[in-house]
Amino acid sequence: MEKSKFYALPQLPYGYNDLAPYISEEQLKIHHQRHHQAYVNAANAILERCDKARKEGTDFDVK
Repeated sequence: MEKSKFYALPQLPYGYNDLAPYISEEQLKIHHQRHHQAYVNAANAILERCDKARKEGTDFDVK
């Protein structure tokens, strides 16, 4: 699958410490770099599985 068809974690339009004191720099980094990155990785894994199934002409378990 082409790299351009995958999702990428976007950069935030502000710094990690710009939301202090409401959200700490550490909390925002964890939320963005770990949680959101995990969503991006999961979506890309599904796209890879779909692409593979299409090429092989097979079904795949979506669970």
